[in-house]
Amino acid sequence: MTNKAKLTEKEKKTNKKPAKGYGLGNIIGQSETMQNLRNLILRVASVDSNTLITGETGAGKKLVAKAIHFSGKRQKEKFVHVNSLTVPDAFIETTLFSGDGGTFPETLYRKAEKFGFVDKGTIFLDEICDLTLPAQAKLLRILENIGGEIGGGNSIDVRIIASTNKDIKKMIEEFRFRRDLYYRLNVIPITVPPLRDRKEDIPLLTKHFLKKLCAANNLAPKSIPQKILNKLIYHDWQGNVRELENIIERFLVIDKKDSLQIEEPTVTAPDSIDLLRLNELCGCKTAVGSKLKEVRESFEKAYIMKTIRAFNGNLTNTAKVLGLTSKTLYRHMKKYNIDKDDCRS
Repeated sequence: MTNKAKLTEKEKKTNKKPAKGYGLGNIIGQSETMQNLRNLILRVASVDSNTLITGETGAGKKLVAKAIHFSGKRQKEKFVHVNSLTVPDAFIETTLFSGDGGTFPETLYRKAEKFGFVDKGTIFLDEICDLTLPAQAKLLRILENIGGEIGGGNSIDVRIIASTNKDIKKMIEEFRFRRDLYYRLNVIPITVPPLRDRKEDIPLLTKHFLKKLCAANNLAPKSIPQKILNKLIYHDWQGNVRELENIIERFLVIDKKDSLQIEEPTVTAPDSIDLLRLNELCGCKTAVGSKLKEVRESFEKAYIMKTIRAFNGNLTNTAKVLGLTSKTLYRHMKKYNIDKDDCRS
């Protein structure tokens, strides 16, 4: 018999490799905001503290939750995703929260295990604010029992990560979310920034989605023309990263030419000379009666500053979008006394 004895089922589970694409490698971005987020994920992954992830729909809250799990000591254990919005209340209360009327400590472990809430794993409670108040109360009871012995000497050792896209503090003030549950979950708060606040990451995200979607659809590698990338950068991205991925997929599958069906940039020069509209768009300090040169320079300065702000100070991307060389952009900045640090969002 060789030294390589057969692994037991438990040992196989212990030696199981983490799922691909769920770690820090899937948190795409080179902006300062995303670098800080990755550093925070690494610190949070090494502890077991309850974590509350907030952010807009499509910003990547689930990816952050998975990155925490698959970067930490629980990475070889189960990651259970519970979407509070789509799971019926009755299912939550009877299956997850031991709502069958039995004695709570004796039934908690059996019910949790049946759901898949595995010992030593992580449970991700997505959109936690969509839970009813009765369900919130039962969740609080579970959180109070985690880590201790329950029925039959069993214990539950799990990590809790929750998320929401709602204003949870406002919901607490309106008595729609339990304050005690909020403080129980919000030991470590993490905020996922919206895409419009990190537009310098759009080229990198676009490249990532192109590679991913081409491989998934057996398509030859493809790149996005610069003029389309410029439109992507200026889009307001109400749907965040999810919207960007959908648009890239549409570009690959449907669009046949170097064009992309997307709303025009939110910051554009108007078709007609309307001083009030110019002021509204770019914050120009002009008034009726101003000389044309003053209006043009005021608009040009404000437009350059707003573009730099859109890229959070990245002058290389700013120059590309404005159609200028870096040298010309620097000359304009010197002319208008523009400091890129004053333009950061």
